[in-house]
Formats: sequence, structure tokens, C-alpha cells
Amino acid sequence: MRQLLQDFIDGELDIAMLFLTNISSIEIYEVNNEGRKRLAHAKLSKYPLERLNLSAADDAMTYQCRISTLIAGANVIEDSWRIFHASFLQSHSVSILSERINNDVSRVLTTQKLSPKVALAMPLSTKRIASNSGRLFTYLPLPLHTGFPCHIHGLFALTPDRQHLRNSEETGLVPGSTDAYVS
Repeated sequence: MRQLLQDFIDGELDIAMLFLTNISSIEIYEVNNEGRKRLAHAKLSKYPLERLNLSAADDAMTYQCRISTLIAGANVIEDSWRIFHASFLQSHSVSILSERINNDVSRVLTTQKLSPKVALAMPLSTKRIASNSGRLFTYLPLPLHTGFPCHIHGLFALTPDRQHLRNSEETGLVPGSTDAYVS
């Protein structure tokens, strides 16, 4: 269990809250016979929202946030991000998708709890994301890299273990790979 938490601290603590709406801090403690010790802490601060008027979007907004991360025995690391959220009319999305695949997708979208919402997180520091190392998120980070220099959030259809995108034809995902190809 300790290794699982350490892997989360090392690889995801600083980005885990990017697309969450109701969680603004995470603290991880180790509790043993000698007491409790804080292993790590991350806090997200959001700055004022800015509503955008995009003709295709039902609702769009952008804001800046800062994530402060403290790992035991290290200095505080602060990262700033620009987050963009957009949602689109469900009926419009169903119409476009149904036309493209020549089949009504409304039942599948409802069953899979998919909705036409997308969000992007762009680091405001060029050091933050190495080129082409952005990840896919469905609220929390997925082990799927996009090849883009930003993180992308959407309500993707996932396998139960959250390791792969679900797609019966395997288009857009190479079988056995952890990389998604977004077109």
C-alpha cells in the first residue's frame, strides 16, 4: 500500500485535482505505532472564472489555477495552469455522431454516461509538461498519453480498470498499448 501511495505522490499528486470541481486539497499521511506522519500535501487555488461566448459551445469558461505541492523532506513546488472548459448541446452532438457513423448513438451515450464536455489544462510554465507528454483524464489522470503538450479531460468510455479506452473496433487505440491516439 505504501508503494501505491508513493507512486501516486511521485507521479500524479500535482495534477490529480486539475479537473475536479469539489476537491481543492489532498493530504496523505502514514499512520503507524509511532503516530502519524504527513507524506505529502497538495492544494489547488482557483482564480476568477471568465465566461466565453463561443458559437459552437453551449457553455465555455476559462480560469487560472495554482497547485502547491509539498512532499515530505522537499520544498514546496508551485505550478500554474490555464484551464479551459466547454460543454455542448447533447442533441447537437448526438446528431453529428449519428450522422458520421450512420447509426443512432443516443442510447450508447446514455448507457456509457458520456456527455459532450471537454476541458484542457495548459501549463503556464514551459518546464511543466515536456513536449508531447500530456495525458487523458476522466476527472482523474489516466495512464494514456496524448502526444500533446497539455492535459485533456473528457468523459471517455473506459475499460473497468481505467487502463484503456473502450472501443469495439480498437480505432484510436493500439491494442496492448498505453498510448491513445487522438485525431
